[in-house]
Amino acid sequence: MCVVALHTMRLRAVISQGGERTGALEALALAGAAWVLAGTSFSVLGIFQRWQPFTGRLGKVGLYLFAFSMLIFGVQHFMYAAYIATLIPA
Repeated sequence: MCVVALHTMRLRAVISQGGERTGALEALALAGAAWVLAGTSFSVLGIFQRWQPFTGRLGKVGLYLFAFSMLIFGVQHFMYAAYIATLIPA
């Protein structure tokens, strides 16, 4: 919801600028990781058995959101290699 509510207003900036894209995808990656954890915790604990199909799908969607974010982050590391190199101390 955070990505949709806050970052789609600046969709053109998210698509074209690396800093805006990073901000939007950080929230998306955190949401995906939370959904994966929610999906696995219900199956491990064995509680809420009637929610099991829903949490399984939620975990799978979260996995895809997280993987998509990590893929874009990896591409950005190559696009902005000179800037990333300045973040590493000598």
